[in-house]
Amino acid sequence: HNTVSLLQFAPMAAEDDKYLTSVLRFDPPETKPIDFESVLRNVSDTTQNSLRAISDARRNMTHAGSKLPPAAAINHISHYLPCLLGVKAAVDDCGEELKTNLRVCWKSAVGTRYETRFYEASKWQYEVVMTLLTYALLERNAAADLLREADESARFEEKFSVVAKRLCAAAGLLEHIERHQVHEWIADRSVPERMSGTYQALRLISLAEAQQLAVRRAALKQVSRSLLAKLCADVHTRLVSASLLLQAVAEDMRESFQPALLAYVAVNAARYRALTYLYLAEDAVSDARYGCAVTLLELALETVQPEVGTLVTHDSVAPLLRAREHEHSRMRSLLDRVRADNQAVYFQAVCDREDAAVAFPEGKSLVQATPFEPPAPTTITIDVEDRGYSCIVM
Repeated sequence: HNTVSLLQFAPMAAEDDKYLTSVLRFDPPETKPIDFESVLRNVSDTTQNSLRAISDARRNMTHAGSKLPPAAAINHISHYLPCLLGVKAAVDDCGEELKTNLRVCWKSAVGTRYETRFYEASKWQYEVVMTLLTYALLERNAAADLLREADESARFEEKFSVVAKRLCAAAGLLEHIERHQVHEWIADRSVPERMSGTYQALRLISLAEAQQLAVRRAALKQVSRSLLAKLCADVHTRLVSASLLLQAVAEDMRESFQPALLAYVAVNAARYRALTYLYLAEDAVSDARYGCAVTLLELALETVQPEVGTLVTHDSVAPLLRAREHEHSRMRSLLDRVRADNQAVYFQAVCDREDAAVAFPEGKSLVQATPFEPPAPTTITIDVEDRGYSCIVM
């Protein structure tokens, strides 16, 4: 019990800490234009003008999503969303007396069946859900852009809070869709955007990425290895849960998610399980518990071993694969050193893998979703010419 470890750990180098964070970018889903002035029939010229302005706002939103930086595109969604909510509320208030000719067309942001072709539905709620999803994905992309600028440790400290806020805002949007919006979209199960499990999974991924930021910041501040292990365990747990949700949705729909998404979740989940074991091992070494450290490092290496197959060799996860190589080398080097010291100096029995001393820890979370408050719907007046009535919704 009075043994002192021979191994000492230097503060984390920049080349190590930059591998701890990642944000997966999504291309905003493509959509066809909607001319709202053509959707509502037999309405007055005043109503037509109001609807034409909403059509313009939607065109600006879709153009901005593909051409402008994410942060700028979000401003256009913020302008269109209350207009959309207003016209939907007005149409709902008018009831079946109002004849509409709505055709909403979007490509899937995450699935493969409608990745390159449009899914069409005549549901206003479909447009609401896909607009909010685009909003959430743009928040994630804005976070990814900021994180790319913060490659160096000093820059990361400057950008940490705003990147985390973007990811937590995305998580809040996804939670809002899952809890309050998607169940109102009555449709078949042709696209994963129709399924609540999709939004639960994307929310967990966003929070796992925000937690990765907390891991990197904690590592730079040189907190204890045991705390780092618990922070990493939380990332792993969230990603495993997200993977199970994606699998359940895919099986339910007989659909598959885009390979980049599946590979990203799989590789990152494995990496953070291995990092949990690595930090536990470093904590064990600092306490001269070399027998436990050997077992923990063996578990880490097995977890982060390169896998064979197209799922984890997708181009979009190339940076993660490089990070995994770096971490594998680091773990292998440490295991060799710990084994050599144990065999030459400490002579401790290697822990059994069922031993509580090498059990995977419960995670500690430092992040949560930021609740999304929908904007107040814009006041829309629908005057129907041949019926002599109007529908006004605030």
